[in-house]
Amino acid sequence: MKRSILFLLIAAVAMSSCNLSGYKKTKSGLYYKIVSSGGKTPMKPGQFAKIQMIGYVHDSLFFNTNEGLPYYTPIDSVGRPHDVTELLKFFGEGDSVIVIQSVDTLTKMPGFRMPPFFHKGDKIKSYLKVVKVYNTLDEAQKSFEADKVIAAGKEEIKNKAGYEKAQKELDDYIAKNKINATKTADGIYVEVKQPGTGVIADLGKMVGVKYRGTLLSGTLFDTNIGPDRKDTLTYPLGQMIKGFDLGIKGQKEGAQIRVFIPAKEGYGADGRGDVIKPFDNLIFDINLLTVKDMEAAKK
Repeated sequence: MKRSILFLLIAAVAMSSCNLSGYKKTKSGLYYKIVSSGGKTPMKPGQFAKIQMIGYVHDSLFFNTNEGLPYYTPIDSVGRPHDVTELLKFFGEGDSVIVIQSVDTLTKMPGFRMPPFFHKGDKIKSYLKVVKVYNTLDEAQKSFEADKVIAAGKEEIKNKAGYEKAQKELDDYIAKNKINATKTADGIYVEVKQPGTGVIADLGKMVGVKYRGTLLSGTLFDTNIGPDRKDTLTYPLGQMIKGFDLGIKGQKEGAQIRVFIPAKEGYGADGRGDVIKPFDNLIFDINLLTVKDMEAAKK
């Protein structure tokens, strides 16, 4: 609830120049202009504001709270320099505002980390609307909790569409490349390169594997295979990403398989690191070297 709005201004468009006609300026160099007034009295310290923001970065839509959770912030008499909290005392419920910041000024602020899409000399333009003003923390908290439920529903709809698109992409990839693989109920494809002959891998068993993970494009993101890698990944089956474990489950010790994992059973809507983006499908080449009971593995 009390998070700084400084970083909310990432919802912005970096511009080489701005027409500042009609804008007012604060002592810290923050420009602002009310483009639509709700006709309400300006907010007072002790109140709380619900704010929606829409913005662009380098001409591309970057941030839109209407698609997720609005921001809530307390009102105080001072605010933080070159931060929208510096301005809230001038706004009232229903006001729509344009705010322009200087990236050069922001970089001088304690704790500010320059996002990779901001550059020296950029001007950041943000669009805000004060949706509602609350007199007490309890009122604001109740609204915040209700908005969290709404945002979760929007996120679920968005993720469902992303997962369906990723699954179709994987299905088309399998068909186009004429891969002889078995599709499971979870949408995973398992191609058996060499069947095993030993103990069957199941939940609760300790497995030892060599693996190589790539995207559908062939981009490598993780492996323990290679002349410089002597390690084997040993773990209780059921503790890796779901698609990885489901591919191994039911295979016999000694099996060599290739598992095609849809995004929903991989790293999902969040992705992982710089290589695996949200809704990326994955491919794992897996050599199932050992399958042991937990007690035997401990010994």
